[in-house]
Amino acid sequence: MDQKLTLPGRPRLSAAGLAWPAILFIVSAGASAWLSYNRTPALRSFLYILLAAGLFFAIANSPVRLQRRAAWALLVLAAAFSLSWTLTHDFAADPGEFGWINSLGSWLNAALPVKAGPTLHPNVAAGTLLVSLPFGALFAWGAAAQRKAGPFALAAGASAVILLGLLLTDSRGAWAGLGAAGLLAGLAAVQRRWFASRAAKGRFWAALLTLALLLAALLARLGYLDRLTGEIPDPGGSMQPRSALWREGLGLARDYFFTGAGLDTFSLNHAAYSILTHVPFTAHSHNAFIEVWVEQGLVGAAALLWGTIVAAGWAWKALDRQDVPGLAWAGLAALCAAGVHGMVEVVFY
Repeated sequence: MDQKLTLPGRPRLSAAGLAWPAILFIVSAGASAWLSYNRTPALRSFLYILLAAGLFFAIANSPVRLQRRAAWALLVLAAAFSLSWTLTHDFAADPGEFGWINSLGSWLNAALPVKAGPTLHPNVAAGTLLVSLPFGALFAWGAAAQRKAGPFALAAGASAVILLGLLLTDSRGAWAGLGAAGLLAGLAAVQRRWFASRAAKGRFWAALLTLALLLAALLARLGYLDRLTGEIPDPGGSMQPRSALWREGLGLARDYFFTGAGLDTFSLNHAAYSILTHVPFTAHSHNAFIEVWVEQGLVGAAALLWGTIVAAGWAWKALDRQDVPGLAWAGLAALCAAGVHGMVEVVFY
């Protein structure tokens, strides 16, 4: 039977609590596009948001057969994009932080007769590749279990190509997102296997959350959090921790607390009011939540937080169920990886 994929709870994915947060986010984005001093890029960004929401709800309302095809298409297109980005990115002109990755990329530039051309920023490329990997793992695992050599070769080969591209992007945020998704998947498997009752489940995750908060506090106390989140260039020509930019972004958010500054306005507002120059220096805030709050105000930030809570609720309910489809788990893993990546970069927004 060609049924529709459902996530935990009674309603379907399209109505599982995300409709109103999405509507609120879109309304906020539309108002921010109208408020923006630079209407053309703002309206373009608003159009992207509309298209993304439309694509999400269209896929969410599709039968499982079409959803699997969409996931396969994402995987294959991501593999093709990985090859294209790797072969056209100029690693000498745009080096990363790790010398051996730059050496490998430069060797590829010299060995393969592909002319370098326009390419996405490595962090943007990494975010695009990142969300496809859980589906590659799902399809490779399923094909191996069913002993289907063709689908296994396609899924495993595409995933390997995507992993190579992800490695060459030199994006620590993307790797952190992938690692976080893998870690949470492993912990979920442990909890479902040995802590299945609701009381045991609550104690298990409460203990893990407490340990995570204590570890974060210890790292902050010792000064390691800034090292882990990485550094970015500052206007003086040196490097600054991401947390410094986040503090400046929060200052801008307070200035435009309710309305936001408008879509596509972070760069110039940050230059004018944070580093006191008329020349834009930093393209974005390196944190998706701060970026949304600066540009879309309190309503946009609240909608994003609301949607995040809804997604967390899906995962919490899924831990009690045995009939959650693999495609739903892969989607949640991709969402988790993108969310962690969004804590240090602004990719999809």
